[in-house]
Amino acid sequence: MKRWLVLVVMAVLTTSADAAPSLNAVVRGDVAKGFSGAVLVARGDTLLLDRAYGAGLTPHSRFWIASAGKQFVSAAILKCAERGWLSLDDKLARFFPDAPANKRDITIRQLLAHLSGLDQTYASDGTTTRDAAVAAMLSKPMIDKPG
Repeated sequence: MKRWLVLVVMAVLTTSADAAPSLNAVVRGDVAKGFSGAVLVARGDTLLLDRAYGAGLTPHSRFWIASAGKQFVSAAILKCAERGWLSLDDKLARFFPDAPANKRDITIRQLLAHLSGLDQTYASDGTTTRDAAVAAMLSKPMIDKPG
């Protein structure tokens, strides 16, 4: 954990691509201990490190992150709300006009707080498109009332 903290501090304090060798050295120390993965470190528009570590990995390797993505989606939605592009009280119908009547009044706030009443599981073979995922979620029966 201490090494990753060093990596983060280096990324924050460094503004040039000259940091790549130092950042790479920090990650390599963890690779020696068994770390395997893709690492991207950027500051503003400057890419400081974009490398993969481990057998068969590239910077473009895909990983199943499951629920770890929730924090990024939440942050992106809050940023959109901050910029006035949407409101946390906007209803599903604004974005999905064809949503079933019993789902149209679900708000973004309820979705983020897991209070929408929507079933949160659906079958996927890993190749689901956005439209297929939305259709699958909206077609499932509600498991509770929103709120």
